[in-house]
Amino acid sequence: MYARISGLVLYALLAGALAAFSQPVSADGHRGNIAAQTEISADQAAAAASQATGGRVLKVERVGNRFRVRVLTEGEGQRIRTVSVDVFTGRVSD
Repeated sequence: MYARISGLVLYALLAGALAAFSQPVSADGHRGNIAAQTEISADQAAAAASQATGGRVLKVERVGNRFRVRVLTEGEGQRIRTVSVDVFTGRVSD
C-alpha cells in the first residue's frame, strides 16, 4: 500500500516537471506562452526609469527586449544616465 502511494506521488511530480519544461522559452529565458506575454509600453518604461532614478526622461528607444531610457538626474551635479527597462517585467537596470 505504501509503495503504491509513493509511486503515485512520484508519478505526479514527474508529470508536473514534464509539463513545466515542455513550455516554450522566450529569448530572455522566461517560460510560458510566449504569445500571451504582455509587454510594457514606452510610456510605462519612461515612468519606471523616472521613478527608479528620480530624474526627467529625455529619450526612450526600443532595442530588442529592452527599452533604453536616457534620464537627466535632478539636484546638484545633474548628469545624463542611460538605464535599461525590460519589456516584459519592467525591471530597471543600469
